[in-house]
Amino acid sequence: MRIFMILSFFLFSLPTFAQDAYHNNLIETLQEDYSLEVSSFVFNNTEISINNTFYIFGGATRTTFEVPGNEFSRVVSVTNNTVGDPWAAGLGIRNINSISQGDIVLLTFWGKRTSANSDLPIFIERTSDFEKEFYQAINLTAEWEQYFIAIEASNNYSANALSFGFHLGNTAQNFQIGGFTALNLGDQYELSDIPFSLSADSYGGSEDDAPWRAEAANRIETLRKADMDISVMDINGNAIPDATVRVEMQEHEFGFGSAMVMCRFPGNNCFNQTYLQKIGNLDGQGHGFNAAVSENALKWDGWEEEWIGTPDETVNGVVWLDNQGIDFRGHTLLWPGWDKMPDDILQNQNNLEYIKERIDARLESMLLHPVLGELVNEWDVINEITFVRDLENAFQNTPGYITGRELYPEVFDKATELAPNKINYLNDYALFSGGANTSTINRYKDFIQEVMDSGTKLDGIGFQAHIGASPVSILKVKEMLDDFQTSFGKRMKITEYDIDPNVSPETQAKYLNDFLTMIFSHDGIDAFIMWGFWDGNHWKNNAPMFDLDWNLKPSGEAFNNLVFDEWWTNETETTNIDGLSTFRPFKGQHKIFIDYNGVTQEVNANITSDTTLNIVFGITATEELEVTLVEIIPNPTQNFIQITLPEELAHVDINILDITGKVCQRFEQVSSGSNLDIDLNSGVYMVRLESLDQTDYRKLVVQ
Repeated sequence: MRIFMILSFFLFSLPTFAQDAYHNNLIETLQEDYSLEVSSFVFNNTEISINNTFYIFGGATRTTFEVPGNEFSRVVSVTNNTVGDPWAAGLGIRNINSISQGDIVLLTFWGKRTSANSDLPIFIERTSDFEKEFYQAINLTAEWEQYFIAIEASNNYSANALSFGFHLGNTAQNFQIGGFTALNLGDQYELSDIPFSLSADSYGGSEDDAPWRAEAANRIETLRKADMDISVMDINGNAIPDATVRVEMQEHEFGFGSAMVMCRFPGNNCFNQTYLQKIGNLDGQGHGFNAAVSENALKWDGWEEEWIGTPDETVNGVVWLDNQGIDFRGHTLLWPGWDKMPDDILQNQNNLEYIKERIDARLESMLLHPVLGELVNEWDVINEITFVRDLENAFQNTPGYITGRELYPEVFDKATELAPNKINYLNDYALFSGGANTSTINRYKDFIQEVMDSGTKLDGIGFQAHIGASPVSILKVKEMLDDFQTSFGKRMKITEYDIDPNVSPETQAKYLNDFLTMIFSHDGIDAFIMWGFWDGNHWKNNAPMFDLDWNLKPSGEAFNNLVFDEWWTNETETTNIDGLSTFRPFKGQHKIFIDYNGVTQEVNANITSDTTLNIVFGITATEELEVTLVEIIPNPTQNFIQITLPEELAHVDINILDITGKVCQRFEQVSSGSNLDIDLNSGVYMVRLESLDQTDYRKLVVQ
């Protein structure tokens, strides 16, 4: 609960001033430019009286002075060095005239920053309980800009019942404002008739020519793509020029996924065929998600109380996704709120040993599950420790637990003991969903540092990204991710993306395009997972991809255009005289087709770094070649082969190639009778044997 000091809130009785030139000119501008008539003033009607009536709290200070040559004549200069919660410091003013429900109130002011940074939430709120009529952060520029903010009053407000102003506590900052005033336009207008500077579509970095766009594109080119040289040769090692080489992407290395509703899968109680089809075919071209998470079914109480279906049905869904080659992450082993855990935990809130035993049993049931233990390789071990603090408070100041958060490393340790090879994440909404205020972010960082300082195994950090009606600046997205990457050096993922339904569909699409571009360009991020993809299964009925009738939404089009078009490789080249063709594909799974003399050969390649593929045209893993040079036994083999050479041959060089032509092992100057240790995965390989001017091939099966 926020407790504001009353020190500066007392409103003195003010003399009545004649309306000043600034207000006269403002009224004329509204009449001439927007055909708006002013019914009354919300504050006084002179700059001097308004500036004198401002209250200020926290560690902020202000000065006022005159300025020549502007639409306004006086400036309030504000300095804040109090950093914490946004409301830890502020500047505001209360209405002196009443406002009726339905009235349109227009707040306007000029502003500029005089420090390097600016993070300035604007509020219009009830003085009794701080309920907001308006709340949105702006980042002032270094030049004067005029702002218009319009609201339709949701209640009747008597004098002093509504506050207008700025929260300052997000950052240390200096700024200036001039011409701050508010006008009551009555109830004869619609909000759409009123000038408005701050809408969801004016988030930081939204400009089409914003410099960050080119910077992100350059990072994507460097980070998410790789050089690939494809050399095509015949079975004698001769280059094949003029062969057509096609590279067709199949799947990104980067994770693009969604939360899944587990009852939708085959054999489960709310099976939906369309739901399944869309998972693998988002764009109508057969391209789909490569990552997934369960929405609620694996949460502790969801699992035990069978919210979505039985545990067996949940497992069915995980198996189905695994069969489609979709990586599945577990969410969540522990969510430390009384209402986030089974009822018996709250009932035994004073029995800490009972709670710890139940947590251990919970970890065992998930991590040692005969199917989940095999198929789920990554878990949100703990969810939302920044805000959900019931367990922390229960354990606090008990033996062995000073803050209560000492419990969290114990949970991570137990998870690691049970499943040492699993990937352990902390997951929270403190950054993009929590308003990106400094105090919340710092609390999350402090709690992460505590876990790391304990020496436990923490592999990654998850950011939920439930974007609100005032989307966080794209520039701040990068700033925060850079900060977490520098501070902790852990892998990071966007785990729960969606956006407030009050944002227009067009702005939702633009923001998703920009947010996803910034995420994909960041070298610390491995995946982008949305929190549901269909309005029919979404907690706010506003999923990014499809509406209730399975029509693709504007934000879904934005997603497909980026992921399966702009960031997708589908290229064709012709080999040069040396049999070489060059590509720069996006990292991930690709099919490579070689067309030559009416014959097509297909190979698969997983491109994760700069790669050279040597493809022997006409050689496939199913052909039995005529080999007279040597004998290779045993074949099939597991871990070694023996080479037998004819008497006239002293030695050979041996290359073992996979189906793409990539050399997996090489042995030089091998003599007859030699035993060679093989370290290969199970599969079919080609053995290329070379001696002077003779080259032969032999199929090798490794079991």
